[in-house]
Amino acid sequence: GLFFKVKLYTPNNKNALKSILERRFLEVFMKQMTFDDMPRILQDYLKNYLIITKNRSKTTVKEYYYDLRDIFQFIKRDKYNIKVENFKEINITDLDANFFKSIEVSDIYEYLYDKNTKAISRARKISSIKSLSKSITAISGQIPVHISITRLQTADGRRPLTSAF
Repeated sequence: GLFFKVKLYTPNNKNALKSILERRFLEVFMKQMTFDDMPRILQDYLKNYLIITKNRSKTTVKEYYYDLRDIFQFIKRDKYNIKVENFKEINITDLDANFFKSIEVSDIYEYLYDKNTKAISRARKISSIKSLSKSITAISGQIPVHISITRLQTADGRRPLTSAF
């Protein structure tokens, strides 16, 4: 007990304390995470598919949640010409199958261009979309969703990523 706590604060063990704090944050985050600010189909994807079916880590689910929320807020702003100072203010709980059907690969590229993130972050965002596109028909049940995204690739062009909603 006490020895372990003292040992955590030594200069040689900063990473151990950081790791414990990160794990605790994720535990609290996942307990509080209801995904209420997402459309029902994305809630099902995050909860039922990623967490239960795929047994993805809490970190992966958290990052996919942030990525997908960000992507769809951006696309909704552009598709519906919503005038807001920050697109993260846009409510996406009302998105339906018609919205998802209307998304094109150019929408995803425009988002990635606008975000101007590092290659590793872009790859994760593409992975978020790719994973969603592979599972969305199964989790939506009767809602046939088709997004005309056929190929996405990283900026370096070395890893083509295929995807289709």
